[in-house]
Formats: sequence, C-alpha cells, structure tokens
Amino acid sequence: MAQHLNKDCGRVIEHCKLGCGIELPRDELEMHVNDECVQRMISCEYCKRNFKWFVVRTGPTLEGGVCRKKVECPFIKYNCEVGLIKRKELNQHLEEKRTEHTELKLSAMEEIVMQQSEMINKQN
Repeated sequence: MAQHLNKDCGRVIEHCKLGCGIELPRDELEMHVNDECVQRMISCEYCKRNFKWFVVRTGPTLEGGVCRKKVECPFIKYNCEVGLIKRKELNQHLEEKRTEHTELKLSAMEEIVMQQSEMINKQN
C-alpha cells in the first residue's frame, strides 16, 4: 500500500512542481503543468525567447508576445518613414504599406537607372 501511495496512486494530492501553489491529484498534475499553470514556460512568437506564461499574459503586450524589441522596416533603405517598429507590428505594417513600399522601391530603382544612363552618356 505504501508503494502504491508513494508512486502509483493517481489520486494522491501533490503540489505543482512549477511552484504556482496549486495542489491537485497526481493524475491531473501533468495536464496542469503543461497546459494550465501560470508558471509554465512558453515561447514568444516574435523573438522565440522563452517566458513564463503569466509574464506574457499580464505584460505590456497582451496580444501574443512580450517581445518589444524594435526592428527596422526592410524598406527603410528606400526611405520608408516608419524607420524602427516593434517586431510584433512589422507584419501588419508591411501588409498595410505594400503599395507605398513598392512605389518607394520603384522610385529608388528609377533613380539608379537615371544615374547609370547619365554615366553612359558621359562616357560617349
């Protein structure tokens, strides 16, 4: 009986091993630790770093990540005015500014073509 209670019995009450303070029957603890515990680790979808669940859900960026690192818009080299943007906002920015980004890049390419044409004309 002692061995059963110490190792096998799923109905024995135990503390959560992640330290959240909850006590559950042993056979419910694994699901709690993996899916419910506020102390469980999850990965930020933006920076891929690991954070405790409660930090992600109560932190300043509730929408799905705690990564507030700013990154450059890839179109900054074509004079996109946004410059630095939060990583989590980059995809939305790229989607919303697709036409403007295309125009900026086209304009930059036209400038290069004009410069090359001028160089060719000077050589002739």
